[in-house]
Amino acid sequence: MSIFRGFTSYDYGREYFAFFIRRSFDISDSWFKTRSELEKKLQEEKKKPQETFEMESDFGNFFCQYEKSTKCYFILLSNQKTIKEEQQKVLAAIIEQIKKVNNYNKLTREEFQKNLKQEIEDLLIKAEQEYIEKNGNLELVMTQQSKQHKKFRKDLTLEIEKNEQQKQKTIELIDKMIMKSKMDERVPKQKINFKGFMMFDYVRQYFFMMVNKMIPIQKKWLDDRNAIQKQIMDNQKKPLEIIQLKGESVQFYAKYHKEKKCYFILYSDEIVSSEKQKEVLEKIYQLITQFEYIKMIKEEIETKFVSQVKAILNENEKVDSEQVIMKIEEKNNNIKQQTVSPQQQSEINEKMKLNNTGSLNNQHKNDIFAQEESIPLNS
Repeated sequence: MSIFRGFTSYDYGREYFAFFIRRSFDISDSWFKTRSELEKKLQEEKKKPQETFEMESDFGNFFCQYEKSTKCYFILLSNQKTIKEEQQKVLAAIIEQIKKVNNYNKLTREEFQKNLKQEIEDLLIKAEQEYIEKNGNLELVMTQQSKQHKKFRKDLTLEIEKNEQQKQKTIELIDKMIMKSKMDERVPKQKINFKGFMMFDYVRQYFFMMVNKMIPIQKKWLDDRNAIQKQIMDNQKKPLEIIQLKGESVQFYAKYHKEKKCYFILYSDEIVSSEKQKEVLEKIYQLITQFEYIKMIKEEIETKFVSQVKAILNENEKVDSEQVIMKIEEKNNNIKQQTVSPQQQSEINEKMKLNNTGSLNNQHKNDIFAQEESIPLNS
């Protein structure tokens, strides 16, 4: 769980959240309920806003600071156990960054995201790293685990103290188990073929319904997304029905919904075939286009479709993995068959002929007996 989990700002003039930055959690019904509770609290503060106030939730602690000149609340979401002074320090740094943009309170949501989202995300990441270096956040868990390991070793040692040799072997076994557990935690995750899905609205010219399975927010991903957006915008006068675009070890497959002027975009690993991309995207396309999705707001679309889209990606991920395993097994079987030399095959055929004539009816059984009896009795 992140220490600094998110940020938003609430504009009293337009009475809405400018945008949300979420870290380490996805949108859900529970999140929308929490967001509504926060908005209700902000409306209660409208007549006489406090300079600062806090609100606890299942997602963490909301620390809210009011900017009187622009009638905006800046809101930082943090882990419940985060030190208050550090929350105030981080929120102050974010506000300072926002104020560098002239007339920030007049920006649209899209302009806010374009001009400030990445900078605020970078600031939160840096602040979290500095917080951990200064205060730590895993120390308590590690200490508890260490105490459990020591207690287990001590109890076991007392139990078998009469047998010194056995005691030493058991302690070594525990150490190996602990080491193996640590090594298992470092094993990289299984490669994901279908990394994500998103949509692009030509009319409003922005991406929405981002389904992220394995897309790290970094420069490479931003470059890839900008590339597909450029491809889409370059063909705005005459949109392409299908767009395929390859990046560094990844690829996009996009289909245009002419009626709603919207692109459906699948983000996959480079090893996924065009046919498979087309098949998976078509399932998502058929799921969504049966509804008037273009009239929904972003949050409604995500609530209705995100879990179903993830299910489609996961199901095809499973099928694709099984097909890869079958291909590997088939290849191994072919290799085994090819290792039999022509001379060996001739000898096998000759033995089969002899067995068929009855002259060596028990030869195969005798070979097995001879093999068994050649093994020493004390083995």
